[in-house]
Amino acid sequence: METKKLIKILARLLVDAAKLTPEEMAEKRREHNKETLERIRKEKYGEDEGESILRMEKKDPDAFKNELRKLSRKATPESKEVLKYILKESDKIDWIDPEMLKKLAERFKDEPKVMTILHKAMKGNQDPYVGRDTHNISWRTKKDEPDIPFPLPAKVEEFPGVLGKDVPLGTGEPLMWMDSKYKISKNLIIKNQGKPLQINTRSDLIAHDDYIDVLDPSKHTVHMHIATLNDDFNKKTEPGAPSALRRLKAAAKLFDRGIKVVIVHDIFENKNLSKEMKEVNNINKFNIHSITKANIPLKENRVKLTDEQAHNLNDLAKVYKEA
Repeated sequence: METKKLIKILARLLVDAAKLTPEEMAEKRREHNKETLERIRKEKYGEDEGESILRMEKKDPDAFKNELRKLSRKATPESKEVLKYILKESDKIDWIDPEMLKKLAERFKDEPKVMTILHKAMKGNQDPYVGRDTHNISWRTKKDEPDIPFPLPAKVEEFPGVLGKDVPLGTGEPLMWMDSKYKISKNLIIKNQGKPLQINTRSDLIAHDDYIDVLDPSKHTVHMHIATLNDDFNKKTEPGAPSALRRLKAAAKLFDRGIKVVIVHDIFENKNLSKEMKEVNNINKFNIHSITKANIPLKENRVKLTDEQAHNLNDLAKVYKEA
């Protein structure tokens, strides 16, 4: 009976697989693994005792560690390293909430590639997040970027006093909205109280009250980057980033709260840029001042594009003009 049932399940999965892309198949596997794990938990602990192993931590930390050890015996070698690190170093981890790491390790324990990257990220990285930038900036140079479709938090060991890069080459946004959960960049800001710090961002998260509260008005400067004021075009070139309007309002709020802020105009440079692309990349500083209602300094940041990046932007500008 069990064999027939298994054959039916496999047949159904094969039919479904023929209709799905590799990304959709990976997502389906993750959902299946999650459902299976939750079912096992419920059968073992029952609804009243808590469906998830993670919930055990508050009731019985020792039992939680035992369950984590059991998971490590079933996990991939990469997962074992991460789980071992968490169990050993949980009392010393100060760059992220250890419980967050436990959840990540438990969530991706069956994905060796993700666990390998997470393990390296915990040992030290130059940026607070590794992997895909959720802002999806089409002209960002993705040099030596980990091949995973989402960002993971990372421990930053050497911090030169600049959070985020002025010209985004091979790095992601330090203040993606996930930072409100993991707080990697926020913790770096707190650790740099009383020290010079430049924050380069395309996110209005920096203007939320809990972030403003940890900024040092005498030492910290926020550089708010904008490539165009045309938000219809922004949706094509930076589909995951806040609109230019939201960024400018964030800059105005920071300015009003006494934080040093500079609006940075990213000017694209390449001999192959089309006339349409140059037009959409042009910004009138009077338009910026009319939105912010403040005399915020404006800086030009010249971004040298590769020919491929320039052609990609030209194509987006052409589609935008024809729409």
